[in-house]
Amino acid sequence: MSEQMRKKDFADHLGVAPSYITKLIEHDRLVLTEDRKRVLVAESIARLEETKDPNRDDVVDRWKRQRGTTETQEDQPQDPPDESTVSFTVARARKEHFLSLKAEREYLQMAGNLCEVADVRKAGTDIGTLVRIKIEKQEHMLADELALESDPGRVRALIREYNESILSELSQQIIKSIDKAVEGAQ
Repeated sequence: MSEQMRKKDFADHLGVAPSYITKLIEHDRLVLTEDRKRVLVAESIARLEETKDPNRDDVVDRWKRQRGTTETQEDQPQDPPDESTVSFTVARARKEHFLSLKAEREYLQMAGNLCEVADVRKAGTDIGTLVRIKIEKQEHMLADELALESDPGRVRALIREYNESILSELSQQIIKSIDKAVEGAQ
């Protein structure tokens, strides 16, 4: 059976305040007995070592100076980083990178410079549907009127008028769809 200590005794063993032990427990950095009243010493020390932040050696050095020990991390010979340190550092860098991308995305959405792909697809589909309906209606809308015309110039003018009205309506629909997509992004 591995060595066990009361939480206060473990705090004394590490040379830290009991409140720090509470924080370590909250962050799941200590191994406790089943009843959670005692600390498993060897397992907890191993977990602390596994989960320490290699970029926070400054804190270790500060505590050593406060306790009166003079040897700091800079004084010790430095070993090359082991795999766990490298993977921790890489994981932290990836996390920070993606948090940065998330913040940038939120800013761009808030500024109205970015919207959801689904909203853009819906707007495009709505516009495509409108174009199809208008083109299919063209023959029914113009057939009777064009049949009565013998002047080719007048036929062209009627077709041009109808096309202008379609394009104007499409332009208004595009603006509405874009505005709706941007509003949805904000």
